[in-house]
Amino acid sequence: MKVAIKILLSTLWGATLLAGVFHFEALRSFTLRQDLIETLDEPRTAAGWTSMGFLLESGETVPIPGINAIRPPSAILDEIARRGIEIDPVSRRVHGLLPVWHWCGNDHIRRHVARVDVESLVTYLAFRGDPEHHSAAFEGMGCDSVEKYGWNVVCFDGYERWLEDTGSPR
Repeated sequence: MKVAIKILLSTLWGATLLAGVFHFEALRSFTLRQDLIETLDEPRTAAGWTSMGFLLESGETVPIPGINAIRPPSAILDEIARRGIEIDPVSRRVHGLLPVWHWCGNDHIRRHVARVDVESLVTYLAFRGDPEHHSAAFEGMGCDSVEKYGWNVVCFDGYERWLEDTGSPR
């Protein structure tokens, strides 16, 4: 009988200790979540985009090489246009902002807005959509859409890996 009580008490003590550790880790991960918000230095308001490039509210068209490979509608380019674009004065490369949705509760990022090189992103999206280079890894992920909270973090990570592999500008 004494052995059974000792086993029961040891089990309860272990379960209580384990629950406390789990609670501490959950609380720690919740409180350490942070925002990762990138910005544009000199944003310009875009009215939208076409197969030629981004249309600025001033009437000017900012050409984006390869954008004609993206067939409208593109929620990703719509989102970038909605947030404005920036033209680098030296390289003339166009940058935009894209929200990224970190949907996993274990992720330490709460809110993420990434500054992206639009030409590289367009090349990546066109490459992914090319049947010759199509990968089953993108099936069913929704990488061509921007959800309520942003672009799927798995898709964004794929884009980041592609940038590293190809040496494309950020």
